[in-house]
Amino acid sequence: VIVLEYFRGESPGEVTDAMETIAAEASLALSNASQHHQVAGLRTSKVLGKPFAKLRSTVATAAAILIGVLIVAASLIQVDHYVVATGRLEPTLRREVFAPIDGLVESLHVVDGQKVQPGDLLFTLENADLESQADALASEIQTATQRLRSLATIQLTESGHGGGIGTPASIRGVMEQRQLTSELANLRRQQSIVQKQLEKLSITAPIQGQVVAWQLDRQLRGRPVDRGDRLVSITDPCGSWSLNLNIRDDKAGPVLATSQQGESRLVSFAIATLPSNTFQAELQSVSTATRSDASGKQVLDAIATVVLDPSVSASSADRFDPSIMQSGADVTAKIRCGRQSILHRWFGGFFDFVYRNVLFYF
Repeated sequence: VIVLEYFRGESPGEVTDAMETIAAEASLALSNASQHHQVAGLRTSKVLGKPFAKLRSTVATAAAILIGVLIVAASLIQVDHYVVATGRLEPTLRREVFAPIDGLVESLHVVDGQKVQPGDLLFTLENADLESQADALASEIQTATQRLRSLATIQLTESGHGGGIGTPASIRGVMEQRQLTSELANLRRQQSIVQKQLEKLSITAPIQGQVVAWQLDRQLRGRPVDRGDRLVSITDPCGSWSLNLNIRDDKAGPVLATSQQGESRLVSFAIATLPSNTFQAELQSVSTATRSDASGKQVLDAIATVVLDPSVSASSADRFDPSIMQSGADVTAKIRCGRQSILHRWFGGFFDFVYRNVLFYF
């Protein structure tokens, strides 16, 4: 029932537009109220909802305070900051053996993993052109030498029979001797050059160490090689070892800053072949220019020397045993770069993005 009460004037004798509007809105409100009243457990939920509403307000306030405290603490508490890099583990003393001349690998005198001394024969190359040239020069030298001896004999014979030194035949003989002597000297110079090239066909070990290769006989025997082709590597696994690291350029800032400040640059690393062990190294140098790696990303090259026997203070690091290490193994390294706040460590990437892409333009 809708009751319209008038306190002034006369009541209208008919239904007006205003009455219809009020009736429509009131009807909708009464219908909604009726449906709301029929909800099961409405009274109970109202009774229980009041304390929960107060509790939600208290929890929200406590959560806001806790978040604020955590942000302040994260801004003040300093922790060690590390930059992650990847790379390879290799002996520090390493020499690559290249083909000094074009040729065909005729003989192999070493096998994979063999230990060698400086000067030990590694490979013998064959170069048919050089050998043919050496034989031709030897034949020409022999012919020129015999002809020179013949001329000297003729000169002695003519002198013994009373022939004059100034006769035309004698003069021609002397001129021919001089020409042959000059040609013979030139041939011997050429022979010396060819001989040095022939000596290069025997390739020897440059240092003491171990041959690092895989299926050496299958890869090289009977194969043609060009000058400058890498044949094998010689390493000294009993000496010091190094890490050849690649640092992403967008992560290299703290590493460079630490290097300029002269702080200790400790490196912790794990090897793919021994993932459960952690070893120590010391960063020695960082490249001053970036380069593109195989994936197209810009990286800086860095070298770190492995600590063979970590100190007592680095008890968390394992002792490095060169005898069980594999040259060229993949490593993941953490470079210590001083201390940073927890907040910057967690959200450093976001801060860098804001500085570079937003604040930079203001």
